[in-house]
Amino acid sequence: MQNHARIRHGISRDVRNSLKRGCVMSQMPIREYRGTGKVLSELGTTIDCKFVVRQTSSGKCILDCTTSDPASWNLMKEGQQKRLLSCRFEGTVIQTSARVIAGKVYLNERSVKQDQSGLTRFAFEFLPLESVQIQYQQVSANSQVEYRMGLANLLFIGTQRIGGSAGRHRGRIDLRLAGQDIALDSLEWYGSLGNRLADSRGIEVTSHLVTADLMSNRDRVKQKCDDLCVLLSFATCNWVAPLYEDIFLNGQKVSSTLLPGKTFPYNPGELVIDAREGKELKEYLEATYPNYVRLKNVLSMNIVTEYFVHSRLSGLLEAKYLMAAVGMERLRSRLSDYFKAKGKVLCRGSLRSDLREFYHDISMPYRPSELCFVDVRNKLVHTGGFPPDVDCVEEHQKLLNLCDRTILTTLGYRGKPYLNSAKGYDKELVP
Repeated sequence: MQNHARIRHGISRDVRNSLKRGCVMSQMPIREYRGTGKVLSELGTTIDCKFVVRQTSSGKCILDCTTSDPASWNLMKEGQQKRLLSCRFEGTVIQTSARVIAGKVYLNERSVKQDQSGLTRFAFEFLPLESVQIQYQQVSANSQVEYRMGLANLLFIGTQRIGGSAGRHRGRIDLRLAGQDIALDSLEWYGSLGNRLADSRGIEVTSHLVTADLMSNRDRVKQKCDDLCVLLSFATCNWVAPLYEDIFLNGQKVSSTLLPGKTFPYNPGELVIDAREGKELKEYLEATYPNYVRLKNVLSMNIVTEYFVHSRLSGLLEAKYLMAAVGMERLRSRLSDYFKAKGKVLCRGSLRSDLREFYHDISMPYRPSELCFVDVRNKLVHTGGFPPDVDCVEEHQKLLNLCDRTILTTLGYRGKPYLNSAKGYDKELVP
């Protein structure tokens, strides 16, 4: 009990401190490949070049190309003619001879200069807006392969130990979702990762999602990963994003994919599900995943959940509050379809009345005063500030708790433990 009290107080302190701290975005490269290749612009120019493609821990992918190819003058002109010039890139990695394919990149920066010998050299920076493929060998569609997705800023203590020194073990959580075995593997001991990220407010690949499936089911595996990342982001109050995908056949890497994505600096202060208890995180994922997939389109659960997570990750408290309120508005906008799918009719009224109808339908207990967030939101929208008679931090925590219970109840996670943000992160059962 004393240990739980210490943890709760630490979380509450971090929440208030996080409102005052700035964010430091990490740009540390996590993957880098070099070689030679070709750039093919949408307006017809082709140039030969040397390249470096790198994926940073912030989720940004960058393709740098250098060349003395005279056709680069045409590419320079095309970049002036069209603000967002789309190109395709194909290349070969030195030493491994792996094939690199970036189907859609945009020209971001360009420069030209002469070296000491008088040779004109061009430099181009491209930003891939789609995944970058690195193919080591061709694999048939019906081959059974292992997928490993690198996830940013997911910290947890597993249900089992998978390596490390005494007292500093890495952890694993085994899941069974939609008939498929999926494992979450931590890359370091929880304590080391947590301390480092809390100090740096940075972004790192901290865990792998591992599963086996057919090569032909690659898109399905990626979609499951994306769905799990939304649920994990909500549970851990950090934006968990896949930054790369490695595929192995018989233990040999056959391809890698760099996944440009959105990331946020690590948020050490908050949890909805206690990720320090692997059994609780496992129970949460296995209980909510089927309902999340079922309701994702009907209630826009992915977008609603994202608003609630962003509310915790935003810097300005007024913006945090409005972000959570917009999430409620997004949920409300989908309620007519939700009730229609159940053979019912929602008589649209105010945000407050529509939420009452929804809470009644899912049998979610709430206090009428909790819906007064609508009044606070209105004050923020019209004046840019909180009402003078409210504690803005406490008011935000109360709204977050309502958002948390709304998501958990909607996804069928009832009678199970969560951390109540409105009560200093006491562990309670979802009513």
